[in-house]
Amino acid sequence: MSSRTKIALAITLVLYAVTGVAAWSKEAKLMAYKAQEGYDQAQKLQKKLEFECTAKGLRNSCAFNISYAAGPNWTVKVLPILPGVALINSAYYVGPKWAEGSTRIELWYGFGSITLQELGTWVS
Repeated sequence: MSSRTKIALAITLVLYAVTGVAAWSKEAKLMAYKAQEGYDQAQKLQKKLEFECTAKGLRNSCAFNISYAAGPNWTVKVLPILPGVALINSAYYVGPKWAEGSTRIELWYGFGSITLQELGTWVS
């Protein structure tokens, strides 16, 4: 293998690694933010519903959990397809019936990204 080939291979591998790390970092921050925002909304809604049930004298019959007691969860999986292009699967979970996730292909350029193709989205 010539030195030019080795250099090109090394640059390509570094670009793959940078794509994967950058995509994971951005998506992890976004999922953590969305999860916490949803969790805060769920806590407010749960307190409001508990207050309304207590006011109506139905405290014991209104047993429900909108959010997890331990707090929100999130997950991110990233697979660099090409340098600058990543397949991203991410989701956040606020409670038993409050979650959202998606799978998509994103193009990364410098310090930003655009979604090339949305492969699927789910909400519960």
